[in-house]
Amino acid sequence: MSDLPFTLDYGDVLNPAPRLRVDDGVVFGIAGAAEGLVSVAWLEDSGTLEAAVEEDLTRMLSEPAMVLVDYEPTSVGGVEAVRTFVLDAGELASAREQWRLMARGRRWTVSAVTALADQPVWGPKLAGVATTFRAT
Repeated sequence: MSDLPFTLDYGDVLNPAPRLRVDDGVVFGIAGAAEGLVSVAWLEDSGTLEAAVEEDLTRMLSEPAMVLVDYEPTSVGGVEAVRTFVLDAGELASAREQWRLMARGRRWTVSAVTALADQPVWGPKLAGVATTFRAT
């Protein structure tokens, strides 16, 4: 999808045709019958990474079923980022590993999401794809 404002290395993990596309985001499904996804969302933003992460986590963790398991400063594509791992213990239990970064005047959130039961197998594969993200 050359008209997207980023690149990913889909490998044999994701279907390169988006499952859903909106003005400020795109969702890719796993190739084959497995459940899980990688999404990339962006907003025009000239703020700081710290402020973006704080805003996103405050909103997300206001849900009673959401639990922050891990928070780690890192980099994605040579850009400073913050990686979080959140469990949603709600009705449809899921694991959400996310990378937030600021690049090219935008706030980016790259998410690898699986059902909680599928996370040990699919989580690392989806995370491997998500960390190939590059803003273009």
